[in-house]
Amino acid sequence: MPSARAAASMVLTRGDWETVGAAHDELALPGYPRWALSVRPDCPPALRARFGSHPKFTHRLRQAGVLDGPAQYATAHGPASRVLEVLSLGPVMFPARVRDAEDALRPLVRQHLGGRVEAWAVLAQLIDTFHGTAPELVVTAGAIA
Repeated sequence: MPSARAAASMVLTRGDWETVGAAHDELALPGYPRWALSVRPDCPPALRARFGSHPKFTHRLRQAGVLDGPAQYATAHGPASRVLEVLSLGPVMFPARVRDAEDALRPLVRQHLGGRVEAWAVLAQLIDTFHGTAPELVVTAGAIA
């Protein structure tokens, strides 16, 4: 595993990821190097999918905190304050993918908060101490209001 991590740390650019993908297509990489590359946040999702789809592999990715995308992060992880803080950086840090998270949360926000000022005020009061997910926060704030 240490040598796999060392090798994975040498992948620095988009071109490097393309080279890794081509090498993997030519001759499948061993398990540890695939794992070390897959858990990197900058690993392209398409390449990660080519590395493996076995339930054990995908389970280990989930355990490591690797997700399918921003929508899953926005709806399944907590605490909500941390998730929303990370998503607020989306337009700068991951502009091409932030829309997925917005699309996942938008229907809940419209349904439970909408234009109700009271619901937004409750959300603002709860956000710092709420330990659930962002959808749970939105639903809770709407219900309280």
